[in-house]
Amino acid sequence: MSESSESEGLSLHHWLLIVLLAAIQFTHIVDFMIMMPLGPKLLRDLAIGKDAFSWILSSYGLAAVVAGLALAPLLNGMDRKRALLFLFAGFTLGTAVCAFAPTFTWLLVGRIVAGGFGGVVGATVLAIIGDAFPLARRGTATGAVMSAFSLATIAGVPLGLLLSGETAAGWRTPFWVLAALSVLIFGIAWLAMKPIRGHLAEVRLTR
Repeated sequence: MSESSESEGLSLHHWLLIVLLAAIQFTHIVDFMIMMPLGPKLLRDLAIGKDAFSWILSSYGLAAVVAGLALAPLLNGMDRKRALLFLFAGFTLGTAVCAFAPTFTWLLVGRIVAGGFGGVVGATVLAIIGDAFPLARRGTATGAVMSAFSLATIAGVPLGLLLSGETAAGWRTPFWVLAALSVLIFGIAWLAMKPIRGHLAEVRLTR
């Protein structure tokens, strides 16, 4: 990469990519963080104990670890856009299962699916930043995308708790909203993102 290209500003497509990646980060971070404060409502509505609830909490992280180890070799050989959409689709499905879940078992399945796919989304987002942005602009891109964590904490979780208390669906409402938002983001990313394949040549050279 030439010195002039390193010093270039970010293009409109770069900023659109930043917004999309930040939106994806926002959804899966809220999905992960919202479960703990929803605990009392879940315990009451599903008639489960604290031990069962601890499985619901830990299943997300455990699934993310297992999926990360299992999927890393496969995803590294794919177009980054295709990998991101594949993972985000799985996360959206898992979140929808959580919204639908009539029992503890269904909710546990939803958390495992959401964690297995959503937990790897964050790593894929960072990989895309490394591949799609000039070296001199990666700090800007990373900072902007990672601001989704603060936004999820400041606005996402409180709004989710508010929705859970103001709607008939109760604790399921935040998951329905996240699933619907994820479908919208998925559609925009499908249409607006360009393929990201630069790393594939490097993968082939190292084999």
